[in-house]
Amino acid sequence: MQRAKPAVERWFRERLCSNGVAYYWTGFNNGGRANYGYYDEMWPPVVSQGTHGQLLEINSKDLPDGTDPDRVIGIAQRVYLQPGATYQLSFDAMMREAPVASDEDPYRYEVLWGYSTNGSTDTSQMTFKELVPLTTIYPRTEPGTMQAYSTQFTAPGGYTTLAIWGLKKWATVNRELDVNLDNVVLQQCSLAKPVHPIYPVEPVKPVHPIYPVKPDSPAKPVHPEVPPSKPVPGATCDEAAGDVWYTVQRGDTLSGIAAVYGTTVQAIMEKNGLSNPNMIYVGQTLCIPGQAAAVPYVESATAAAPAAPAVVVQPSPATPAAPADAVPATAATSYRVQRGDTLSGIAAQHGTTVSALTQLNNIANPNAIYVGQSLALP
Repeated sequence: MQRAKPAVERWFRERLCSNGVAYYWTGFNNGGRANYGYYDEMWPPVVSQGTHGQLLEINSKDLPDGTDPDRVIGIAQRVYLQPGATYQLSFDAMMREAPVASDEDPYRYEVLWGYSTNGSTDTSQMTFKELVPLTTIYPRTEPGTMQAYSTQFTAPGGYTTLAIWGLKKWATVNRELDVNLDNVVLQQCSLAKPVHPIYPVEPVKPVHPIYPVKPDSPAKPVHPEVPPSKPVPGATCDEAAGDVWYTVQRGDTLSGIAAVYGTTVQAIMEKNGLSNPNMIYVGQTLCIPGQAAAVPYVESATAAAPAAPAVVVQPSPATPAAPADAVPATAATSYRVQRGDTLSGIAAQHGTTVSALTQLNNIANPNAIYVGQSLALP
């Protein structure tokens, strides 16, 4: 097979988020009686690339009855795969435990990977899953050896949720399972082109189970993981003028919403008092104006980029951004992709169609545009 560039850019190398989950991945578990942990691993013996890796932990500390059996902890990312194409997935992995239990079932822990086509991270409902044949369970405090794993599979096609997870099979007391992951790469074998995430997923805090409160311990309030769906403060919608309310969905961009409703980014920003088109979040309710503004939003070159944007279009690792002097100056014949743009939004702004833009610019995947890219306009 031809060698392709990394699909996931080895996110584990230097891209760990504040909640301990690798950037562009989301953490998940199946709840139940256990303690779950997501950590930025920086201990050199268990990091195979760069200085950072992913550590997933399940333990039964402070649980007198131990964990429930079959506890799962993992990470997932949504990608677009070509139907029927062959892909290769590779990553490095290791299992560690504390205390050492060499006399127990050698298959008490497992690492698996799989995918679903409906967006689910329920490992019992995966469209496909496969065991990663790790041969050793190392002591948690001693250096081990990260084991390289690689496999090929035929893609189901379309939006696919790729997941890697650890499994603790038995209900045990005072045990800890650590799963280390690093150097994850997904590549299409025939075309030697990288596979990109459909959208950069805003890292979310993993869902932790709620345990019985210890005697004399005050109960802690449970906070929702997603902000409640309510209008932006000060925003008003005049339904008589054609205004409508819209709740932001996962994967939305402001330019995409504007294209669907026949308006502009600038008009939505002004209507809702927004200062940054990238700072929208899932569950947010926006008022969509009935009359589009004449001038689309263009990000200021001096504006500071947000530390953790909710929606970002990442540069393609396969094609570097075109230098400024290579972009035609005539706005009527070309357009430079801005942060937050989608192909449908650009088409709506310039009175054309996505199909026309993809054909004119030889774009195979309408989701794979990047900041700084110069697009020819019909």
